[in-house]
Amino acid sequence: MGHFLAALLGKLCADEIKAWLPSITQRIIWLAVLRLPEDQRDRYSEEWQSHLDEVPGEIARLWTACGFFIAVKRVSQPHPAIQALWSSLVLISSIPLLGLVWVLVRITKIRPEHETIR
Repeated sequence: MGHFLAALLGKLCADEIKAWLPSITQRIIWLAVLRLPEDQRDRYSEEWQSHLDEVPGEIARLWTACGFFIAVKRVSQPHPAIQALWSSLVLISSIPLLGLVWVLVRITKIRPEHETIR
């Protein structure tokens, strides 16, 4: 009797999970799309949905949707030219500070040649 109940409960849980997987997958894609910049949301939403329709199996679709959620970080990064511009600006603006540190280090390293030891 115990094996029958375990099998029945397992089947009910499997059916329930299978029924919820499409909804969970859509929710993950929706959350991923919300993390994108507003001007890219429509494009990626349509692309991801059409790609997801081609994936066979509910678990594979869930896995793919999780991959989309992770890919948002790479998609939403600024253009490499903008990153290079910001890096250059930070480097150029830090040159005076680095120069001051260099001068302070040089000054503290200069010692008189005839220093007496006591």
